[in-house]
Amino acid sequence: TLGTELIEKDEFTDVVNEKLKQVSDIWTLLFSDWEETLDELDTMLEALTFARDAKSASDWMNSQSGSLAGGPPEAATLDHIEALLSIFVLHLKFENFERTITAQSDRFDAFKNKTRLEDRGGEGRRKTVQQA
Repeated sequence: TLGTELIEKDEFTDVVNEKLKQVSDIWTLLFSDWEETLDELDTMLEALTFARDAKSASDWMNSQSGSLAGGPPEAATLDHIEALLSIFVLHLKFENFERTITAQSDRFDAFKNKTRLEDRGGEGRRKTVQQA
């Protein structure tokens, strides 16, 4: 505003115009540098975000590769492996037992049917024997 007042009063007009032009040019250059710096910072942020995500994905894949390899976990002990094997064997025995029961289901279903003795109310030979 001081520069504008001096121009209006027509005092030092050439000097003030020159200084205003210099300030304006410096401001434009500063703003341009700021935009370039901001663009560089955005590019670095994108690169660092990508690197972080890639590292996270890599760590996850490395942690999963152990389970895909099929080997025992690194901290597995012989007792732990024996316990897992015994659980696996029990599971196989249970599956075999279930298959046997399924195969014999008609025999088990026979228990649901009433016998002739039950149909008669429990009367039969016993009654005859007791009467005699």
